[in-house]
Amino acid sequence: MMKEYRNSIPQGRGVLHRGRPLIGLTLLLTLAAMISSCGAPRPVPADPEVAPPNDYVRLGGELVVLGASNQFGIQWFPDTVTTVIPGTSSHPFRMLLTAGVKSYLLEGQDLFNLTNCKGPVLDKGAPGSPDNGYAGISGVVVYGETIYAIYHTEDHENMPGLGGGVPGYYATVSLAKSTDNGYSFIKLGPVVTSQKPKAWTFYDGQADRGAGEPCMIVSKDGTEIFIYYVDHSRVNNRGCQIFMAKTAKPANPEGLSDFSFTKYYQGGFTQPGTGGETDGLVGGLDDPVLSGKAFDQADASFPNVYYSSGLGKYIMVFNMVVWREFDDPSPTLNGIYYATSDDGIHWSTPVQIIRGWSIALGNNEFIWHPSIVWDSDEHLKGYLIYSKGNQTTRHYMVCRRIELLQ
Repeated sequence: MMKEYRNSIPQGRGVLHRGRPLIGLTLLLTLAAMISSCGAPRPVPADPEVAPPNDYVRLGGELVVLGASNQFGIQWFPDTVTTVIPGTSSHPFRMLLTAGVKSYLLEGQDLFNLTNCKGPVLDKGAPGSPDNGYAGISGVVVYGETIYAIYHTEDHENMPGLGGGVPGYYATVSLAKSTDNGYSFIKLGPVVTSQKPKAWTFYDGQADRGAGEPCMIVSKDGTEIFIYYVDHSRVNNRGCQIFMAKTAKPANPEGLSDFSFTKYYQGGFTQPGTGGETDGLVGGLDDPVLSGKAFDQADASFPNVYYSSGLGKYIMVFNMVVWREFDDPSPTLNGIYYATSDDGIHWSTPVQIIRGWSIALGNNEFIWHPSIVWDSDEHLKGYLIYSKGNQTTRHYMVCRRIELLQ
Protein backbone atom coordinates (compact mmCIF):
# COMPACT_ATOMS: atom_id res chain seq x y z
CA MET A 1 0.00 0.00 0.00
CA MET A 2 2.82 2.40 0.81
CA LYS A 3 4.38 1.90 -2.59
CA GLU A 4 1.07 2.36 -4.38
CA TYR A 5 0.40 5.65 -2.62
CA ARG A 6 3.89 6.94 -3.16
CA ASN A 7 3.79 6.13 -6.82
CA SER A 8 0.66 8.22 -7.26
CA ILE A 9 1.09 10.86 -4.55
CA PRO A 10 4.31 12.87 -4.46
CA GLN A 11 6.27 13.39 -1.28
CA GLY A 12 7.07 17.08 -1.33
CA ARG A 13 5.01 18.16 -4.33
CA GLY A 14 1.26 18.08 -4.77
CA VAL A 15 -0.85 17.11 -7.72
CA LEU A 16 -2.28 20.58 -8.27
CA HIS A 17 0.39 22.33 -10.31
CA ARG A 18 -1.52 21.70 -13.49
CA GLY A 19 -5.04 21.89 -12.02
CA ARG A 20 -7.80 23.62 -13.97
CA PRO A 21 -10.74 25.19 -12.11
CA LEU A 22 -14.01 25.82 -13.91
CA ILE A 23 -13.78 28.80 -16.25
CA GLY A 24 -16.98 30.38 -14.94
CA LEU A 25 -15.81 30.20 -11.34
CA THR A 26 -12.41 31.61 -12.28
CA LEU A 27 -14.04 34.60 -14.00
CA LEU A 28 -16.29 35.34 -11.02
CA LEU A 29 -13.44 35.12 -8.54
CA THR A 30 -11.20 37.28 -10.73
CA LEU A 31 -13.87 39.99 -10.99
CA ALA A 32 -14.37 39.87 -7.23
CA ALA A 33 -10.63 40.25 -6.66
CA MET A 34 -10.48 43.22 -9.07
CA ILE A 35 -13.38 44.96 -7.34
CA SER A 36 -11.84 44.34 -3.94
CA SER A 37 -8.45 45.67 -5.06
CA CYS A 38 -10.01 49.00 -6.09
CA GLY A 39 -11.39 49.77 -2.63
CA ALA A 40 -9.76 51.02 0.55
CA PRO A 41 -6.76 49.13 1.97
CA ARG A 42 -7.70 46.06 3.96
CA PRO A 43 -7.30 46.52 7.71
CA VAL A 44 -4.84 44.27 9.50
CA PRO A 45 -6.87 41.90 11.70
CA ALA A 46 -6.50 42.31 15.45
CA ASP A 47 -5.37 39.45 17.68
CA PRO A 48 -8.34 37.07 17.81
CA GLU A 49 -9.30 35.64 21.17
CA VAL A 50 -9.02 31.88 20.90
CA ALA A 51 -8.21 29.14 23.35
CA PRO A 52 -4.67 27.81 22.92
CA PRO A 53 -4.72 24.45 21.15
CA ASN A 54 -1.72 23.35 23.23
CA ASP A 55 0.79 24.67 25.74
CA TYR A 56 3.20 25.98 23.10
CA VAL A 57 1.36 28.25 20.67
CA ARG A 58 -1.89 30.19 20.53
CA LEU A 59 -3.61 30.33 17.14
CA GLY A 60 -6.33 32.56 15.75
CA GLY A 61 -8.93 31.90 13.09
CA GLU A 62 -8.01 31.33 9.46
CA LEU A 63 -7.83 34.36 7.13
CA VAL A 64 -7.30 34.52 3.37
CA VAL A 65 -4.22 36.58 2.48
CA LEU A 66 -4.28 36.10 -1.29
CA GLY A 67 -6.87 33.94 -3.01
CA ALA A 68 -6.57 31.45 -5.83
CA SER A 69 -7.81 34.14 -8.21
CA ASN A 70 -6.01 37.39 -7.43
CA GLN A 71 -5.08 40.73 -8.99
CA PHE A 72 -1.52 39.54 -9.70
CA GLY A 73 -2.49 36.51 -11.75
CA ILE A 74 -0.18 34.13 -9.88
CA GLN A 75 -1.34 30.58 -9.25
CA TRP A 76 -0.48 27.59 -7.04
CA PHE A 77 1.19 29.42 -4.16
CA PRO A 78 2.98 29.50 -1.85
CA ASP A 79 4.69 26.37 -3.07
CA THR A 80 7.82 26.60 -0.91
CA VAL A 81 8.80 28.53 2.22
CA THR A 82 7.74 32.19 2.02
CA THR A 83 10.57 34.59 2.88
CA VAL A 84 10.36 38.21 4.07
CA ILE A 85 13.13 40.55 2.86
CA PRO A 86 13.91 44.16 3.90
CA GLY A 87 11.32 46.73 2.86
CA THR A 88 11.72 50.06 1.09
CA SER A 89 10.29 53.51 1.81
CA SER A 90 7.47 52.96 -0.67
CA HIS A 91 6.93 49.27 0.16
CA PRO A 92 7.64 48.54 3.83
CA PHE A 93 6.62 44.91 3.44
CA ARG A 94 8.27 42.66 0.83
CA MET A 95 8.32 38.89 0.50
CA LEU A 96 9.58 36.27 -1.90
CA LEU A 97 7.38 33.30 -2.71
CA THR A 98 7.06 30.51 -5.23
CA ALA A 99 3.99 30.34 -7.45
CA GLY A 100 3.74 27.44 -9.85
CA VAL A 101 7.37 26.67 -10.72
CA LYS A 102 8.85 30.20 -10.49
CA SER A 103 9.75 32.75 -7.81
CA TYR A 104 8.11 36.17 -7.39
CA LEU A 105 8.49 39.28 -5.23
CA LEU A 106 5.35 40.70 -3.60
CA GLU A 107 5.36 44.21 -2.16
CA GLY A 108 2.98 46.38 -0.17
CA GLN A 109 2.31 48.14 3.11
CA ASP A 110 1.91 44.87 5.04
CA LEU A 111 0.91 41.25 4.62
CA PHE A 112 -2.75 42.19 4.07
CA ASN A 113 -2.17 45.11 1.71
CA LEU A 114 -0.03 43.78 -1.14
CA THR A 115 0.03 46.09 -4.16
CA ASN A 116 2.87 44.93 -6.45
CA CYS A 117 4.01 41.62 -7.88
CA LYS A 118 7.42 41.57 -9.59
CA GLY A 119 8.78 38.74 -11.59
CA PRO A 120 9.42 36.06 -11.99
CA VAL A 121 12.58 37.17 -10.19
CA LEU A 122 13.94 33.61 -10.58
CA ASP A 123 12.77 31.35 -13.38
CA LYS A 124 13.34 27.69 -14.14
CA GLY A 125 16.41 26.90 -16.19
CA ALA A 126 17.17 25.67 -19.68
CA PRO A 127 16.94 22.01 -20.74
CA GLY A 128 19.76 20.01 -19.21
CA SER A 129 20.17 22.28 -16.18
CA PRO A 130 19.47 21.07 -12.59
CA ASP A 131 16.50 23.45 -12.38
CA ASN A 132 14.98 22.78 -15.81
CA GLY A 133 11.56 22.17 -14.20
CA TYR A 134 11.39 24.37 -11.10
CA ALA A 135 13.14 27.23 -9.25
CA GLY A 136 11.52 28.18 -5.94
CA ILE A 137 13.28 30.59 -3.54
CA SER A 138 12.86 29.47 0.06
CA GLY A 139 15.37 31.31 2.25
CA VAL A 140 17.70 34.32 2.25
CA VAL A 141 20.71 35.87 3.94
CA VAL A 142 20.95 39.63 3.48
CA TYR A 143 24.21 41.57 3.06
CA GLY A 144 23.10 45.19 2.66
CA GLU A 145 21.52 45.45 -0.78
CA THR A 146 22.91 42.06 -1.80
CA ILE A 147 20.65 39.11 -1.06
CA TYR A 148 21.81 35.50 -1.19
CA ALA A 149 18.94 33.05 -1.60
CA ILE A 150 18.66 29.29 -1.58
CA TYR A 151 16.10 27.73 -3.83
CA HIS A 152 14.46 24.37 -4.44
CA THR A 153 15.35 23.10 -7.89
CA GLU A 154 13.77 20.30 -9.87
CA ASP A 155 15.14 18.34 -12.79
CA HIS A 156 12.13 16.91 -14.64
CA GLU A 157 13.94 15.30 -17.51
CA ASN A 158 13.59 11.52 -17.99
CA MET A 159 11.63 11.14 -14.74
CA PRO A 160 8.42 9.12 -14.24
CA GLY A 161 5.29 11.13 -13.55
CA LEU A 162 3.81 11.75 -10.12
CA GLY A 163 0.24 11.39 -11.33
CA GLY A 164 -2.37 13.95 -12.27
CA GLY A 165 -0.18 15.22 -15.09
CA VAL A 166 2.56 16.38 -12.69
CA PRO A 167 6.12 15.40 -13.69
CA GLY A 168 8.46 13.63 -11.33
CA TYR A 169 11.66 15.35 -10.24
CA TYR A 170 15.18 15.10 -8.90
CA ALA A 171 15.61 17.97 -6.41
CA THR A 172 18.70 19.88 -5.31
CA VAL A 173 19.30 22.90 -3.08
CA SER A 174 20.93 25.73 -5.04
CA LEU A 175 22.19 29.25 -4.36
CA ALA A 176 21.35 32.51 -6.14
CA LYS A 177 22.36 36.16 -5.64
CA SER A 178 20.53 39.45 -6.09
CA THR A 179 22.36 42.77 -6.34
CA ASP A 180 19.24 44.85 -7.04
CA ASN A 181 17.38 44.37 -3.75
CA GLY A 182 15.51 41.24 -4.77
CA TYR A 183 14.12 42.24 -8.17
CA SER A 184 16.24 39.66 -10.01
CA PHE A 185 18.57 36.81 -9.07
CA ILE A 186 21.70 35.32 -10.59
CA LYS A 187 22.05 31.55 -10.28
CA LEU A 188 25.28 30.35 -8.65
CA GLY A 189 24.90 26.58 -8.42
CA PRO A 190 24.04 23.70 -6.06
CA VAL A 191 25.08 23.79 -2.39
CA VAL A 192 23.33 20.64 -1.08
CA THR A 193 22.57 17.47 -3.01
CA SER A 194 21.22 14.08 -2.00
CA GLN A 195 23.67 11.32 -1.22
CA LYS A 196 22.04 9.31 -4.01
CA PRO A 197 22.19 10.19 -7.73
CA LYS A 198 19.23 10.84 -9.97
CA ALA A 199 19.03 7.27 -11.31
CA TRP A 200 18.90 5.66 -7.84
CA THR A 201 15.50 4.63 -6.47
CA PHE A 202 14.34 3.07 -3.22
CA TYR A 203 11.30 1.46 -4.86
CA ASP A 204 10.20 0.84 -8.43
CA GLY A 205 8.63 3.87 -10.09
CA GLN A 206 9.79 6.35 -7.43
CA ALA A 207 9.10 9.77 -8.96
CA ASP A 208 10.37 12.12 -6.23
CA ARG A 209 14.13 11.98 -5.68
CA GLY A 210 17.02 14.11 -4.51
CA ALA A 211 17.14 16.70 -1.72
CA GLY A 212 15.06 19.87 -1.59
CA GLU A 213 12.31 21.91 0.17
CA PRO A 214 15.00 23.90 2.02
CA CYS A 215 14.96 26.83 4.40
CA MET A 216 17.91 28.94 5.57
CA ILE A 217 18.65 30.85 8.77
CA VAL A 218 21.59 32.65 10.38
CA SER A 219 22.58 31.10 13.71
CA LYS A 220 21.62 32.92 16.90
CA ASP A 221 25.21 34.13 17.42
CA GLY A 222 25.48 35.34 13.82
CA THR A 223 28.52 33.22 12.96
CA GLU A 224 26.98 30.40 10.91
CA ILE A 225 24.32 29.74 8.28
CA PHE A 226 22.02 26.75 8.71
CA ILE A 227 20.14 25.02 5.91
CA TYR A 228 17.37 22.53 6.65
CA TYR A 229 16.21 20.30 3.82
CA VAL A 230 14.23 17.14 3.01
CA ASP A 231 16.00 14.16 1.48
CA HIS A 232 13.79 12.04 -0.78
CA SER A 233 16.12 9.08 -1.28
CA ARG A 234 14.47 7.04 1.51
CA VAL A 235 17.76 5.16 1.82
CA ASN A 236 17.73 2.55 4.61
CA ASN A 237 13.93 2.85 4.74
CA ARG A 238 14.19 6.15 6.64
CA GLY A 239 11.44 7.86 4.65
CA CYS A 240 11.51 11.55 3.76
CA GLN A 241 12.79 13.44 6.81
CA ILE A 242 14.37 16.77 7.74
CA PHE A 243 18.16 17.11 7.54
CA MET A 244 20.64 19.90 8.20
CA ALA A 245 23.79 21.44 6.71
CA LYS A 246 25.77 24.47 7.81
CA THR A 247 28.63 26.77 6.88
CA ALA A 248 30.51 29.61 8.51
CA LYS A 249 28.83 32.90 7.62
CA PRO A 250 31.10 34.68 5.13
CA ALA A 251 31.95 38.27 6.06
CA ASN A 252 31.83 39.56 2.49
CA PRO A 253 30.86 36.75 0.13
CA GLU A 254 31.63 37.01 -3.55
CA GLY A 255 29.94 33.90 -4.85
CA LEU A 256 29.33 30.19 -4.57
CA SER A 257 32.85 29.33 -3.41
CA ASP A 258 32.24 31.26 -0.17
CA PHE A 259 29.34 28.99 0.79
CA SER A 260 30.72 25.53 1.50
CA PHE A 261 28.08 23.60 3.43
CA THR A 262 28.68 20.39 5.37
CA LYS A 263 25.94 17.93 6.33
CA TYR A 264 25.09 16.69 9.80
CA TYR A 265 26.11 13.04 10.16
CA GLN A 266 26.79 10.84 13.20
CA GLY A 267 26.83 13.72 15.64
CA GLY A 268 28.86 16.25 13.66
CA PHE A 269 29.01 18.26 10.46
CA THR A 270 31.47 16.03 8.68
CA GLN A 271 30.06 15.30 5.24
CA PRO A 272 30.21 17.55 2.16
CA GLY A 273 27.01 19.22 0.98
CA THR A 274 27.86 18.28 -2.61
CA GLY A 275 30.41 16.00 -4.22
CA GLY A 276 30.56 13.17 -1.69
CA GLU A 277 33.81 11.21 -1.57
CA THR A 278 32.28 7.74 -1.17
CA ASP A 279 31.76 5.73 -4.34
CA GLY A 280 28.25 6.00 -5.74
CA LEU A 281 27.36 9.17 -3.85
CA VAL A 282 26.53 12.58 -5.25
CA GLY A 283 26.55 14.41 -1.92
CA GLY A 284 27.77 13.40 1.52
CA LEU A 285 25.98 11.10 3.95
CA ASP A 286 23.48 12.60 6.37
CA ASP A 287 21.34 11.83 9.42
CA PRO A 288 17.95 13.44 10.07
CA VAL A 289 17.75 16.09 12.77
CA LEU A 290 13.97 15.73 12.89
CA SER A 291 12.08 12.59 11.89
CA GLY A 292 8.40 11.68 11.70
CA LYS A 293 9.03 7.97 12.20
CA ALA A 294 7.58 8.06 15.74
CA PHE A 295 4.28 9.34 14.27
CA ASP A 296 3.16 6.07 12.68
CA GLN A 297 6.13 5.98 10.29
CA ALA A 298 5.38 9.49 8.96
CA ASP A 299 7.49 11.74 6.76
CA ALA A 300 8.54 15.16 8.13
CA SER A 301 8.50 17.71 5.31
CA PHE A 302 8.50 21.40 4.31
CA PRO A 303 10.53 22.79 7.25
CA ASN A 304 10.86 26.45 8.14
CA VAL A 305 13.13 27.46 11.01
CA TYR A 306 13.48 30.73 12.93
CA TYR A 307 15.27 31.92 16.04
CA SER A 308 13.02 33.48 18.68
CA SER A 309 15.01 35.74 20.99
CA GLY A 310 11.85 36.07 23.08
CA LEU A 311 11.90 32.33 23.76
CA GLY A 312 15.67 31.93 23.53
CA LYS A 313 15.10 28.97 21.19
CA TYR A 314 15.03 27.96 17.56
CA ILE A 315 11.55 27.06 16.40
CA MET A 316 10.45 24.96 13.45
CA VAL A 317 7.09 24.76 11.69
CA PHE A 318 6.66 21.93 9.19
CA ASN A 319 4.30 19.30 7.82
CA MET A 320 3.89 15.75 9.01
CA VAL A 321 2.86 13.46 6.15
CA VAL A 322 1.31 10.34 7.70
CA TRP A 323 0.75 8.10 4.70
CA ARG A 324 -0.83 5.31 6.76
CA GLU A 325 -3.87 7.57 7.25
CA PHE A 326 -4.51 7.98 3.54
CA ASP A 327 -7.32 5.39 3.61
CA ASP A 328 -9.04 7.15 6.53
CA PRO A 329 -12.00 9.49 5.95
CA SER A 330 -10.27 12.32 7.85
CA PRO A 331 -6.75 13.02 9.15
CA THR A 332 -5.66 12.53 12.74
CA LEU A 333 -1.88 12.91 12.73
CA ASN A 334 -1.43 14.70 9.40
CA GLY A 335 -1.05 18.47 9.60
CA ILE A 336 1.25 21.35 10.54
CA TYR A 337 3.59 20.80 13.47
CA TYR A 338 5.80 22.85 15.79
CA ALA A 339 9.08 22.00 17.54
CA THR A 340 11.81 23.89 19.42
CA SER A 341 15.57 23.53 19.85
CA ASP A 342 18.32 25.12 21.92
CA ASP A 343 21.03 24.53 19.32
CA GLY A 344 19.17 24.03 16.03
CA ILE A 345 20.26 20.37 15.92
CA HIS A 346 18.42 18.56 18.71
CA TRP A 347 14.66 19.15 18.55
CA SER A 348 11.80 18.69 20.97
CA THR A 349 9.02 16.19 20.35
CA PRO A 350 6.87 17.73 17.59
CA VAL A 351 3.42 19.07 18.51
CA GLN A 352 0.54 19.23 16.05
CA ILE A 353 -0.84 22.78 15.85
CA ILE A 354 -3.20 22.44 12.85
CA ARG A 355 -4.81 19.20 11.77
CA GLY A 356 -5.29 18.62 8.05
CA TRP A 357 -4.09 16.62 5.08
CA SER A 358 -0.44 17.46 4.42
CA ILE A 359 -0.45 16.66 0.71
CA ALA A 360 -3.02 16.55 -2.07
CA LEU A 361 -5.11 13.42 -1.65
CA GLY A 362 -8.15 12.87 -3.84
CA ASN A 363 -10.34 15.94 -3.52
CA ASN A 364 -9.64 16.44 0.17
CA GLU A 365 -8.57 19.88 1.34
CA PHE A 366 -4.86 20.08 2.18
CA ILE A 367 -2.56 22.52 4.00
CA TRP A 368 1.20 22.76 3.52
CA HIS A 369 4.36 24.93 3.35
CA PRO A 370 4.01 26.83 6.66
CA SER A 371 5.97 30.04 7.31
CA ILE A 372 5.71 32.85 9.86
CA VAL A 373 5.60 36.61 9.22
CA TRP A 374 6.69 38.19 12.50
CA ASP A 375 5.48 41.41 14.12
CA SER A 376 8.73 42.13 15.96
CA ASP A 377 12.38 41.13 16.17
CA GLU A 378 11.65 39.05 19.28
CA HIS A 379 9.73 36.57 17.10
CA LEU A 380 6.95 35.91 19.59
CA LYS A 381 3.88 37.06 17.63
CA GLY A 382 2.99 37.16 13.98
CA TYR A 383 1.06 35.34 11.28
CA LEU A 384 1.44 31.68 10.44
CA ILE A 385 0.94 31.52 6.68
CA TYR A 386 0.46 28.38 4.62
CA SER A 387 -1.10 27.05 1.43
CA LYS A 388 -4.61 25.65 1.23
CA GLY A 389 -6.33 23.93 -1.66
CA ASN A 390 -7.88 20.80 -3.11
CA GLN A 391 -8.11 19.07 -6.47
CA THR A 392 -10.48 21.67 -7.91
CA THR A 393 -9.06 24.78 -6.22
CA ARG A 394 -5.47 25.82 -6.91
CA HIS A 395 -3.70 26.24 -3.58
CA TYR A 396 -3.54 29.79 -2.25
CA MET A 397 -2.25 31.73 0.76
CA VAL A 398 -4.06 31.76 4.08
CA CYS A 399 -2.88 32.62 7.58
CA ARG A 400 -3.65 32.43 11.27
CA ARG A 401 -2.53 34.74 14.02
CA ILE A 402 0.16 32.95 16.06
CA GLU A 403 1.66 33.67 19.47
CA LEU A 404 4.45 31.64 21.00
CA LEU A 405 3.76 30.92 24.67
CA GLN A 406 6.61 31.34 27.09
